[in-house]
Amino acid sequence: MLMNQAMNLMEKLVNEIKEAPPENRDHFMKITLSFVEMGTEALRTNPDFRKGLAQLVDRELQAYLDKD
Repeated sequence: MLMNQAMNLMEKLVNEIKEAPPENRDHFMKITLSFVEMGTEALRTNPDFRKGLAQLVDRELQAYLDKD
């Protein structure tokens, strides 16, 4: 149920961003890039973050491979 709500919210957000004026889309992209830069910095400097991300990726990849 929560997953469906999250997907609906994301779909609405994407559509709103698509229809937004260019200055709003640009602002959203700048914020998104800031989050990416923060994540990149955390990967570079924080071993706990790297380990947690590696575990997440491993778990999700394994779940994907086990689907078949």
